[in-house]
Amino acid sequence: EKENFSKAQDEKKIQDLAKMLSSMKVDELGVILKNFPDDVVQIVYDKASNKDRVKILKALGPDRGSDLLLKMAESSRTKKMGK
Repeated sequence: EKENFSKAQDEKKIQDLAKMLSSMKVDELGVILKNFPDDVVQIVYDKASNKDRVKILKALGPDRGSDLLLKMAESSRTKKMGK
């Protein structure tokens, strides 16, 4: 039960983080996201709205944005093949 509560707390924190980051301008967001590891950026990206996903990709820049999208596509394809 504690584990479920902890997961719920983590989920809430991630949603709050995604909401806070979405309120930033692209240039401000880029400064912050450059210090986030890809797995954290991917979690925030997954929780973001479509509009905010575009903002996140712009903030990451073309190289890191495309790398992140490729990783997510590969991960998605691997999961589908594993089913």
